[in-house]
Amino acid sequence: MAGPVLRLFDGFPNSNPELSGDVKTLQSALKKDGFDIDVDGLFGKHTEDIVKRFQSEHNLYDDGVVGSLTWAALLNQPAPDIKNVIQTTYAKDNPSLTKQLDEINKYKDFINASSAKYGIRPSIILGLGSRESGWGLALNPQGPAGTGDTIKRRFPTQFRTGPLPPDGGGY
Repeated sequence: MAGPVLRLFDGFPNSNPELSGDVKTLQSALKKDGFDIDVDGLFGKHTEDIVKRFQSEHNLYDDGVVGSLTWAALLNQPAPDIKNVIQTTYAKDNPSLTKQLDEINKYKDFINASSAKYGIRPSIILGLGSRESGWGLALNPQGPAGTGDTIKRRFPTQFRTGPLPPDGGGY
């Protein structure tokens, strides 16, 4: 695949700014194919409309999402066997994921021990650690002692009847 999965609002500062370069690559390819499009790195409504038109013209599902089949058609490459393609919306040089990969090394022993103890593939543990806390980088303070709390909690509420647990680990 030539690039990550791209969709509406990718490249914008408040969504996925790290995809701006990939959106520019997409827009440049569409422009080269004859579409009237600005190469600004912002996947706005106009870009989405052009992608849908391109997809329709190439007998692809015209959802406006640029995946491996759309990339292949756009770059005049053979269509990949989608059973062997891992679709991702992350740029190859995503700085957040690079930081997480560095951070994971601190947890290597824990990951391996948990995997062996509970019979869970390490990839599942890695996915959960990344999704839930960015391997501690999304916590406050960062690291194993942090919680996901960034503002003082209200309590009691319907679901929380007390303050954070005394161990400081959050909920």
